[in-house]
Amino acid sequence: MAAESSSAGQKHDAPPPPGAALKRVRDSGKPRTRVAIYGGSFNPITNAHVQCAAEILHSGRVDEVWIVPCGARPDKPSLKTSVMDRLVMCHLAVNTSFGAGFKVKVCDEEMHHPRAMPSLVLLNFLEARHPNYEFKFVIGTDLIEQLRSWDAQGCPGAWDEIPDAGDIIFETKEFLVIPRPGFEHSGELPSNFEWATPQVEGATLVTMELSSSEVRKRIKALGPKGAEGLVPPSVLSHVERYNLYKDG
Repeated sequence: MAAESSSAGQKHDAPPPPGAALKRVRDSGKPRTRVAIYGGSFNPITNAHVQCAAEILHSGRVDEVWIVPCGARPDKPSLKTSVMDRLVMCHLAVNTSFGAGFKVKVCDEEMHHPRAMPSLVLLNFLEARHPNYEFKFVIGTDLIEQLRSWDAQGCPGAWDEIPDAGDIIFETKEFLVIPRPGFEHSGELPSNFEWATPQVEGATLVTMELSSSEVRKRIKALGPKGAEGLVPPSVLSHVERYNLYKDG
């Protein structure tokens, strides 16, 4: 299962500064491919995640959706499942839920680094590696007010700390916003934010409230059968085959 690799066949070290490459692409006048970056732990990926990825693409705001499982999280003890298992489950979900022409893919960028990448660092890496793409970061309405407090601590040998990361990402990156129940956003969005709403007039965004933690809880209590219908069957088979989430 081939991932949307950041640099297939190449060493995953720090990319060159993106400025010059991006300027060349913009000066060429050619339209760039619009890509939504849908990040998360995906521990495991659920039907709600799959549905959300589909709805982002159906919105017409982007040409592709890249699902990006986060790297290791030493600060999050509950994230015990390996990056590889979560990456494989994302591939299984995508490959068994969508046809090849439906442009939802899985990006393996974070598995090549010592730990999970701050969102600003991830976007900078992707922009440098893929100057022909225009990236939009997917967030829920519950995160808009928190964005300016996001940090970007350094990782020795992988990337440097970025001071004022929250202000930088809020002001310089593009965002697609997904409504979250209980977190209504009043007023207009900033110009670099847009709603991931259906492009069909009169249609409403289809959403499902289902967390990965709920799935893990049910698997711990009832075994894999407790998550039937909540995750793609291929993902559930992987969970059962490798005895994942037996401890929650």
